[in-house]
Amino acid sequence: MPQGRNWNLEELSTACGEIGRYAFPLSVMPEPFVGATGTPVASVVAL
Repeated sequence: MPQGRNWNLEELSTACGEIGRYAFPLSVMPEPFVGATGTPVASVVAL
């Protein structure tokens, strides 16, 4: 499960309200750190 603690959900909910759409694809990719035991994730939402 991706860590979503730093996601800006207020901005996402505002954008969803403006276009009237609340279902969307969410892509979460780990940052490419070599040799790390954990990395932050980069999330992308396609509206």
